[in-house]
Amino acid sequence: DAETLLLKGQLLLADGNRDAAFERVTGAAERAPNSVPVLFALGKLQASRGDLDAARNSYNRVLQLNSRAVPAQLELARLYLAEGNADNSARAANDALSNEPASLEARSALVRALLAKGDVGEASTHVREMIKRYPNSASVQSLHGLLLLAQGDFSKARSALERAVTIDKNGIEASSGLAALDLAMRDFASAKRRVRALVDASPKRLD
Repeated sequence: DAETLLLKGQLLLADGNRDAAFERVTGAAERAPNSVPVLFALGKLQASRGDLDAARNSYNRVLQLNSRAVPAQLELARLYLAEGNADNSARAANDALSNEPASLEARSALVRALLAKGDVGEASTHVREMIKRYPNSASVQSLHGLLLLAQGDFSKARSALERAVTIDKNGIEASSGLAALDLAMRDFASAKRRVRALVDASPKRLD
């Protein structure tokens, strides 16, 4: 049945067998086309395979069944941002934040979309709120650094990004921000060194 196929798919995915997992979850979706957990899992697998249109359709189907499904809204925000559609990314993230106002993940997704749109003012408002609530969060410090970078304050941006790396040395976003800052300062050797350190530490995360 669909539940068993979904569970098998999740176990196969945990073992790194993505193709077999996709086959099982697709089978689950055929048997339970209105199952929110199945459709969400299918969307995640479709996105991991690079089929973004299919993933978007799966997430939108989830939202048709449950308009308050925040995980699907966040995944849509990420998909749109990856495609360069900052407006739709901000819309999806804002929907998620409306459903869960206390969600750090939803507010972070909205900030990323706002920065991609160039809306530094609104992004700044959200980042200030996040720093008040989560001053020791690596992701918050990283976003603060990216905001300062967008504002052209390179010195403070570096401090925030370095603090984020101190909290989480494997944080891709903060290290990427520092690499971008190095490039802006024409310190190409440092930028290359940072990226190489990330690849060496977590090669699978950068596939």
